[in-house]
Amino acid sequence: MNTETKFLTNVLLIDVAALNNEAASMRRAMSWGLKRELHLMDMTKWLACLALDGDVLRYGPDIQVILVYDNPDTQISVAENPDFIKCDGLSFFIPEVGEFTISCVHTAGMTDTKSLFFDLMHLTLDSDQVKNLIILPSEQVYGQTVKEELDHIAKEQGNQIAEKACLFGIYPAEKQEVYRQRIVTMSWAHVFGITPDDVQ
Repeated sequence: MNTETKFLTNVLLIDVAALNNEAASMRRAMSWGLKRELHLMDMTKWLACLALDGDVLRYGPDIQVILVYDNPDTQISVAENPDFIKCDGLSFFIPEVGEFTISCVHTAGMTDTKSLFFDLMHLTLDSDQVKNLIILPSEQVYGQTVKEELDHIAKEQGNQIAEKACLFGIYPAEKQEVYRQRIVTMSWAHVFGITPDDVQ
């Protein structure tokens, strides 16, 4: 992708490490705690949940999913179809949500995943085409750096740019920011088949 890349109105920027690290860890822990094997992730169902949690209905039905990873042989360990990561260029439609177009981007040995992720985050936020950027990094890999970068963008480029962003994390936000903040574990719990009774 380069500065001439055309983005859609809604973009879901996802580091696959978030699924292979945090989502996989949650599934293992909950399977052990509930003493039953939880479902693997239906990726289309989960992406629809993430999109809805990220306010796509406010911005329109055109949704671009960008999956970022470091190695062409990477698989999504928690997915029913671990090779979903190879669905570059394919689309699927979810009624009452929209049409999802998949873009799969890896480092090709030319950079590191973190740098690629931040480059894509800046490209999408700077794009006039993008009205809503949903961001899911791996907290194990990125720590607070995505949040810090969004804080920097808000300070340097203004609230209008930062307000496009919706940052998903594992834990509730400690304070309100210019950008939106959401919890990703709710959508994971849903697709893994965890019910309200399970967590009582």
